Amino acid sequence: MNLTGLWQGKYKYGRGYSNGIIGKVEPFQIYITDKDGIISGICLDEIVKAIEGNESSIEGYFNDNSISFLKKYRYHKFFDEEKSVVPVDRIYSDGIHYRGKLKKRIFSKQLYFTGDWTITSEFTDENNQRHEYTCAGTWTMEREKGEKGFDIFRQNHSVLLMALFISLFHLGCKKSMLTADPNNPTLLYNTSGYSIIKNSKPVQLIGANAFHIFGGDGSDMNNWNMDLAREFVGNVKEARVTGAVFQDANGAYLYPLQSLADSNRGHKRITVICPFGWDGTSSTEFSGKRPSLMPWWNYYKANLQQWALQFRDQTDVWIEVWNEPYRYDRADGYTDDIWFSDMLELVNIIRNAGNSNMVLVPCAEQGQDESVLINKGAAFLTGRKNILFDIHAYEKWLLVSNTVIGSRLESLRQQNLPVIFGETAPMNASVLMDPKPFLDSVYNRGLSVCAWVWKNDASDKDALLDNGGLPNNNNNNNWGSLYHDLGLKPRRN
Repeated sequence: MNLTGLWQGKYKYGRGYSNGIIGKVEPFQIYITDKDGIISGICLDEIVKAIEGNESSIEGYFNDNSISFLKKYRYHKFFDEEKSVVPVDRIYSDGIHYRGKLKKRIFSKQLYFTGDWTITSEFTDENNQRHEYTCAGTWTMEREKGEKGFDIFRQNHSVLLMALFISLFHLGCKKSMLTADPNNPTLLYNTSGYSIIKNSKPVQLIGANAFHIFGGDGSDMNNWNMDLAREFVGNVKEARVTGAVFQDANGAYLYPLQSLADSNRGHKRITVICPFGWDGTSSTEFSGKRPSLMPWWNYYKANLQQWALQFRDQTDVWIEVWNEPYRYDRADGYTDDIWFSDMLELVNIIRNAGNSNMVLVPCAEQGQDESVLINKGAAFLTGRKNILFDIHAYEKWLLVSNTVIGSRLESLRQQNLPVIFGETAPMNASVLMDPKPFLDSVYNRGLSVCAWVWKNDASDKDALLDNGGLPNNNNNNNWGSLYHDLGLKPRRN
């Protein structure tokens, strides 16, 4: 089904609004353009009509009878004490997130969408103090019958149509300028066989997992010559792609994802956005979970799609679809076919958003088991580009002989499977290990690797730095110095 055309709908105000506003219903019209499931368009509603010079656009996707899009305004509004509209231009929001399902009416057989919407916003008051609020509601819409409706829409609101055209024109110009600017580090990355390619040449990347979402600009990674930062996102539910620093429901202050990418780019470093948890609590950590069985699976997919839209024109920002899926012992009913289905669904969300950047796909058994790649990797890559498989090297890699390590790496090479070792460290399940033999094998083969973890904490055996910012060698097989020296080595490719 293609959604292109005029849609009529209404939304209802819900939680977060005053008692006099909750339950209020407002009509809207959206003219949608649908290109293979990627939807965009312009919206007319009472907010647009109430504020002179205002306009609204949407961007999102439609897939498997599910719709998800962001509606954004030039100006937002408040209701004052008399319930009048007050335009506000000192406000930030990622947009109003609409989610819904396509349904059919019993008697008329008319197709329609119904769902919910949420918005989390910030504004700055006259005293330059930042405030945050979250509001929500419900919505429904159905297609306008015939062309008459769009003719009226077009005649009455030609200025908005022209504004949409101009904005799309400028987006196209911006993209071309980025490509042509020799000072912009958005370089072309892809995979070829066993290798990561940068500007048509194989490249080896050495990086670290980082917590820049909590602060820091990453400049301290420069002295270690880190090529890549795999950025921890532990609260996917609340993480924002743009805007200001904010405090989440757990009390943590979080930086927007775009600021992480901008900072890393300023240091000529690749950013990998990696989801580690749904809401920042231990019960929703991704590690060891079977993705499609999680109660927030559909909500997660909607957030992943927003990440894909945000970073689709930034080729130095890669997205990993999940961190360490499935139990280490396969007691969750795991099969390689389940891995194939879950991972393919997540990859397709990114690709359907028009994002052709590198996508990292994790292995099974909490990331450590590469046998799924041997069994299914070639089939997964068929017809797909810029897929990088992520293997985590802990007990199953660090507690085996050099011969076994070499044999497993050779099997991956023979099948032309592009891999990165997204995590390795001396401590995992209370067992102290020596990563050096593994790192030597990976480095000598020109493979890419990320350490766990870029952190100043001498009491944490996996932390690369001590409290003073020096390599952390505190009862951890000299982990800090080992990885520091690896980072300073010339790359093998």
